[in-house]
Amino acid sequence: MIGRCVPMLTPNRGRSPSTLESTSAPQTVTVSAAAAQTTTAISGSASAVTGVDVALTAQVSPNPGSGTVQFKDANGNLGGPVNVDADGKAVLTQAFAEGTQSITAVFAGSAGFLTSTSAAHGLTATAVGTVTVSNGDSGNGGSGSLGGNGGLGSLGGSGILGSLGGNGGPGSSGGS
Repeated sequence: MIGRCVPMLTPNRGRSPSTLESTSAPQTVTVSAAAAQTTTAISGSASAVTGVDVALTAQVSPNPGSGTVQFKDANGNLGGPVNVDADGKAVLTQAFAEGTQSITAVFAGSAGFLTSTSAAHGLTATAVGTVTVSNGDSGNGGSGSLGGNGGLGSLGGSGILGSLGGNGGPGSSGGS
């Protein structure tokens, strides 16, 4: 319902005849502080090994003391929202697939603080090469041997401890 406002006029008490006084009912007005503008920044490594966890930290300023940050890449969200701690930080720990990632952090806002999105943080994840160790032939060497029928520490041949290429005893290098 729309009402009409009618001012209440009171007689002029000792003032000039052209001055009128009016009074209205008191009104309650709630004034809230404006929400603070925020900035969000990501820090962390720019390189990673595929399959190995990397920690990325989003810092929200000024410190809201609460709220969440959602980390994202070109494919969408990286996990779920991460809580902002008492220092204004949110930390994502995650392993990445091989390739270059462009990651942003989006602060969702909280009471008295506006949302903000970080600049992109570049991260390149690379695979680690596989190393194959081979003893060079199919000999029957013992522990530490490379080929042959030798004992511990031999290189080829059928010798005993310390032989090189022969069938001799300790320290021999040939012969039978």
